[in-house]
Amino acid sequence: MKEHKLIGRYTDTKIQNIKSDEKVCHYIPLLEEGDLLFGVKNLIKLMHDHGLYPTERSFDMLMLSLLVYLADTRISRYHHSDDSWTRYISIEIPVWDYESWEACEKDFGRMLQFLTGDIWQISFVQKDEKSCSEKSEEERSSAYEQVSLFSGGMDSLIYVLDSLESGREKMLLISHANDSTIKNKRTDVLKGVVDFYKDRSVITSVDLWTKFKGNCLESFDENSTRSRSFLFIALGLFVMSGTSNLKTLFVPENGFIAMNVPLEAVRVGSHSTRTTHPFYFDGWNKILASLGFDMAIENPYWAKTKGEMVQECKNKSLLKTLLDTAISCSSPSKSRWKGKSAQHCGYCYPCLIRRAALHSAGVIDSTRYLEESLSIMRDQRDGASSINLRSIEYQLSKLPKGVELTKAYILKTGPLLQNEEYLAQLAQVYQRGMQELHNFIRSF
Repeated sequence: MKEHKLIGRYTDTKIQNIKSDEKVCHYIPLLEEGDLLFGVKNLIKLMHDHGLYPTERSFDMLMLSLLVYLADTRISRYHHSDDSWTRYISIEIPVWDYESWEACEKDFGRMLQFLTGDIWQISFVQKDEKSCSEKSEEERSSAYEQVSLFSGGMDSLIYVLDSLESGREKMLLISHANDSTIKNKRTDVLKGVVDFYKDRSVITSVDLWTKFKGNCLESFDENSTRSRSFLFIALGLFVMSGTSNLKTLFVPENGFIAMNVPLEAVRVGSHSTRTTHPFYFDGWNKILASLGFDMAIENPYWAKTKGEMVQECKNKSLLKTLLDTAISCSSPSKSRWKGKSAQHCGYCYPCLIRRAALHSAGVIDSTRYLEESLSIMRDQRDGASSINLRSIEYQLSKLPKGVELTKAYILKTGPLLQNEEYLAQLAQVYQRGMQELHNFIRSF
């Protein structure tokens, strides 16, 4: 396994690659003709237009996350690992407060290893000058009551509706995209919300469009993108730092999929995504405290299943209207293989959880799915559309009985806070989530 090291520098030099038998070093410029790359220049301009002036520390976090995301999406697991999964990746990047960042190097490595399944070594060097036009707290915006990541999926849509209906009407929503299909769908969802609440709310959307140049790293594309949530959260913190009053970044995700207990033994570790796992969030909050960020991240639905979120949504009628637009599918573009427009496939794990949630809440599912029938999926025993359904049925056949056994079972996902009441709540969320899947599958 050959180590890949990305060395970020605030220079206008061309990308350089230095290779040896053990290591490939990639020198990555973060500027081009004096302008920040990877969409950051446009992002900062958009923020300034809304009176949002981010801090230097949050800027350094964002740039680190972009290098991590670049490495994750451009270094092929198949070509650059011994087991077709685990890669050895190093990142070096200049930061302003070097001593504080240096103390967190191992914490970053551990958190990223948990998230992506790779071995990470993060290191820092002193930056020559600041990159942000920082403002005092008095000069930064206090126009918003709440800030949340907004993916455009059903969970983030429900959170926006719940917040608006609860009187938190000045919302700052933060999005990230590198795919036009997802971006356009999210725009449609947000337009539906804004149009409905236009007389009583102020919703500001800030997004980052990230596209790496084709020559970024002379390697092969990688489609597992496990680090996307690292970039998404860093982006959220960056935007939130431009306010004077907001200190909690909300990341809405139902507790069942946040734990994402592996359906089969082969899906252990990062083979099952960990983008909102409690241990990952705990790692974030510890790093933020160590670096002196007066911020935290929180999942407001960690104790809810998706079905419970739908059932308790405070504006269920608008949710129903926007259902088909709110994308839950892991890969909506795959429908194009069959000559159709991008839509929910209906058979990936997120799609099945979504369908089970709507069934559990008694909501008629108006979503267009590439594959509607579970019976057809079952008949296609060797087809891609049947894999997740069969895995769910297998998991349902061997579920542990009772909360105590389930508490041990959910630890397969990774370390969890050793608090009996907390573990019991997580175990019950898992049991209820699997029951939603069970009831939905039995209905066909």
